[in-house]
Amino acid sequence: MISLSIAPDDMECLFFLGRTQTGLGRYGNAENTFEKLIEKDPDYNQALYFLGDAYGRHGRMADAHYYLGLYYKNEGDFKNAEFHLKRALKTNDPDKKLKIKEILKEISKNR
Repeated sequence: MISLSIAPDDMECLFFLGRTQTGLGRYGNAENTFEKLIEKDPDYNQALYFLGDAYGRHGRMADAHYYLGLYYKNEGDFKNAEFHLKRALKTNDPDKKLKIKEILKEISKNR
């Protein structure tokens, strides 16, 4: 992790650290890394995908579907976005559930 200590705010460094953590099966670490990356750059779409992947591998399916849904929405793939976001509605977080419903309405207007 030398490169991260040299450049802790380097987006590419964070991205590949998260990918490496996922590959090593350190899903909790990968989740934290991708969350940090998205916090720093909410438009880093690939980080949304891999955060969803890490959550899914860690068994956090509602979170996985949420981030995969955001990724596909940003890619303009509204069919896959809708698929994942509908499954993300199983979340226990009422604020996130409301946000998902708003995004689904926005998607339905774009179809």
